[in-house]
Amino acid sequence: MNIGHAYSSYQKKLAQLAKNKLLILNEWGMEKLSTRQANYLLDLMKERYQKTSIIIAR
Repeated sequence: MNIGHAYSSYQKKLAQLAKNKLLILNEWGMEKLSTRQANYLLDLMKERYQKTSIIIAR
């Protein structure tokens, strides 16, 4: 996602991740998220809300 911002492809990557029927985020929450990372996660969850599923595993 950081690279996406650098190359102006953030929205394209977000849309790509939002299309998958199931997204599994494994080993999430092992380290504290930065503000930017938390915003990326929130954006992704907003895109997927009531459309597709997310599993977050620690």
